Amino acid sequence: MGNRNPEQPVETVGNENHVEASVRAFIAIALPENIIAFLGKLQDQLETGGLPMKWTRPGNIHLTLKFLGDISPNAVLAAGEVIAETGEGYPPITLSVSGIGVFPGIRRPNVLWTGISGQTDVLAALQRDLDTRLHERLGVAPEKRRFTGHLTLGRVKGRPEPDRFIEAMEKFGKLETEPFTADAVHLFRSRLLPSGPVYTRITGASLGT
Repeated sequence: MGNRNPEQPVETVGNENHVEASVRAFIAIALPENIIAFLGKLQDQLETGGLPMKWTRPGNIHLTLKFLGDISPNAVLAAGEVIAETGEGYPPITLSVSGIGVFPGIRRPNVLWTGISGQTDVLAALQRDLDTRLHERLGVAPEKRRFTGHLTLGRVKGRPEPDRFIEAMEKFGKLETEPFTADAVHLFRSRLLPSGPVYTRITGASLGT
């Protein structure tokens, strides 16, 4: 973002001649460049191990806090207000990328992810607060499952034998990056294009301000 104030809009929804009926959106924490580079190298190492994956582009990997689905322009504005109001009550959060795993389980893996360590209690509290406020203000359904911060590395192709994933988890299960600071939360727009998803920041707010 350069020197842009995270509280200022990055993208407007539509223009003066055309207002979009809805925007596919989610709320997430963007990752610093060194962590994105690390994740790209990790994907390369995992790919050499023969994992049958459709990899997430490293630049598209975010720490997702809430998927909103298709929302109206008015809801976009309201979500931005919720992010700003919630972010005021939380300091910047120190986190690290830690370990790897699969969803829903090793017998039938669908998603390969890397975990988050550090101030995860603060991160979980921030997510719960956002979840509650979004439900109260926008009527967004609250999460039923307990929030577990993770980064999606890719999606599994077909139904491979779990042995390769077990080997990968044994090899990379103890990995941990240097800490990074999560100091802002953003509302992202998701466009599903033939070339793959494109994520654009709509607005956001710094934590603790």
